[in-house]
Amino acid sequence: MKRRSLLSLLPLAAAGSALSACGSDSTSGNSDGGGSAADASTSPTPHVAPTVSDMTTPPKEFGTQDSLPEVIKEMSMRHVSNRYAAGSIPFTGGIRAYYVDLADLTVRDIDVEAGSGDYRTTIVDTDAPLASATTPGAGYVMAPGPMIVDDEFGYILTGLTKSAAEGKPETHSIDIVKISLIDGSVSSKTTLWDDIDPTQVHYGKVSFSSDASALIITCEKHCVSLSTGDLSILQQPDVDVVGDTIGDFLGAYDMKTGYTLTSLIDGSTLNYSDKQVPLRAFGKWLYIGNMGGLLDITSITAVDTTTKAEVQITDTIPWSTQSASAGEGMINTKLIGEYLVTCTPDAFDVRRPGDATAMLSLKAEGGKKLPNEATIFGDVIYTASGYQKIQLLSLSTGEELSSTAFPLDSVEQVNHFGAFGNSGTEGTVFVPATA
Repeated sequence: MKRRSLLSLLPLAAAGSALSACGSDSTSGNSDGGGSAADASTSPTPHVAPTVSDMTTPPKEFGTQDSLPEVIKEMSMRHVSNRYAAGSIPFTGGIRAYYVDLADLTVRDIDVEAGSGDYRTTIVDTDAPLASATTPGAGYVMAPGPMIVDDEFGYILTGLTKSAAEGKPETHSIDIVKISLIDGSVSSKTTLWDDIDPTQVHYGKVSFSSDASALIITCEKHCVSLSTGDLSILQQPDVDVVGDTIGDFLGAYDMKTGYTLTSLIDGSTLNYSDKQVPLRAFGKWLYIGNMGGLLDITSITAVDTTTKAEVQITDTIPWSTQSASAGEGMINTKLIGEYLVTCTPDAFDVRRPGDATAMLSLKAEGGKKLPNEATIFGDVIYTASGYQKIQLLSLSTGEELSSTAFPLDSVEQVNHFGAFGNSGTEGTVFVPATA
């Protein structure tokens, strides 16, 4: 039976987010090399972050980046948890990886020891010039890929190059490295592949499984899942998987039998006919489009992939039936924490994954303005509202709680310590909460 990639057979919708242990250098030190410098004599009063003892209270007001260290201002944020943010800064010679403890704005640089190749983190002296991306003549060079964080550990995909020496050729490896975020120590490392150009690691993807017990990693034509505990490999399919992961599953399509989804956690399978298209996965919930024609979705079924229980979505998620692209449907819907949030020009919908009906549904009636983007923290919905304004809505009722100044063009994520959004050419950046 010949199987092919799901996405190679179906039209795509236009889409709209593992060493022997090494010690951490926990002392502040100057970063070597060039880059722009913050003038310590003219820098504003340092921002005092909200207390770490409370990481659940939704913020009500936000400041600007003026009070932040230069390295944080320059950083493009890639992944955020309740306390930590992973980011990077591009330089002429490459990209440098960092993470920030939002509780006290401590910044750590992630790299390798030039002589040994051991991974390490170093506290960044925020009064010193920003580091260059590489050290000239280094025996080992790290190219950073994507990094994800929870509230205890960070996981970064790296491309490691060992320079040619003593008649031995240059060697490469793609590694996943686990870091204890509180002190920057390297917990463990697993080498994944040696046949990928290290410079391509930047295009890889790393995500948590639906229960956060595993990492799912794709890079070039490779895919692997690993335990978040010890970075042991769970599944490593020997197939071309570019673009074919759907949540915890690897998808394949056969023109005679339909869709087969293979779990990247335990290898179990789910099978669907060609009239049941696996549109998207949100956490453990897989959303199936039931087809009434070639590309006509007539209804949606949500499947709990842990119990196989099915829920018919009686209160249709806005625009969920408009694209029949496997793995790429429901492009207006995002999983934000424990909620599915859907923004369309004519409807705004919030519900928990697997729920047949919405907990909050707003319609564009009588000139009512709806959020064109939104995020949730606690019991508050945050949505951009006009030029450099942000609106806070009640999660339970949708009513406005307040409206306040906001220095970014969009709001993508909020936690107790601040907000993350787009600032035009700078990508996703952080602004601190002030109240």
